[in-house]
Amino acid sequence: MIKASKTSIYSVFLCLAVSASAGAASDEKAYRYNPNGKSDPFVPLVGVSERAVISGIRGILSAGDIKLQGITVNADGSRGAILNGEIMKVGDTMGRVTMILIEEGFIEVEINKKRHKVRLYE
Repeated sequence: MIKASKTSIYSVFLCLAVSASAGAASDEKAYRYNPNGKSDPFVPLVGVSERAVISGIRGILSAGDIKLQGITVNADGSRGAILNGEIMKVGDTMGRVTMILIEEGFIEVEINKKRHKVRLYE
């Protein structure tokens, strides 16, 4: 009798667990975070320069706002630049920034119809 009641209790818990997980899976919708206009949650709010707080390319208003984080070279020789956490290729325009040139160690961008050269290690 005790063995039968333990089996019944385990069966009930198993059914509840399966039904709870099935219900949770069907109610979930894919969530996508949109970082535009929001500060980076990993950058401290106190004790850092204003330049470090700007997140994304759309937040760039001048050449001083650009943080060139890296330059990539693809197998076909084409290059990409990582600016403020986003990748741009020559000819891309995001917000006020148009990528003009990507070379080894620097890029050239146009912001508000003015060209600026930004070095990788500045």
